[in-house]
Amino acid sequence: MTGEWPAEFIDHDDCDKRNNRCANLRAASPAENSRNRRLRHDNKTGVRGVGSCRKTGCHQALIMADRKQRHLGYYEDLAYAS
Repeated sequence: MTGEWPAEFIDHDDCDKRNNRCANLRAASPAENSRNRRLRHDNKTGVRGVGSCRKTGCHQALIMADRKQRHLGYYEDLAYAS
């Protein structure tokens, strides 16, 4: 597309692997590539980084930073957790 090979990854902006238009492709680092993923099929909350706590029934907010999972807190309201 530009005449040179990207340094690391080629990423799809809209997460659709079949959409290979030039406007949808970009060069990305491994971290950028992993952040641009679809929601996992087993996610019950519908929000990335938020899970349900079985004991309390609250929503647990989590984030990955420096390859470690960080706990951000428990929230009763899903809007506060996201």
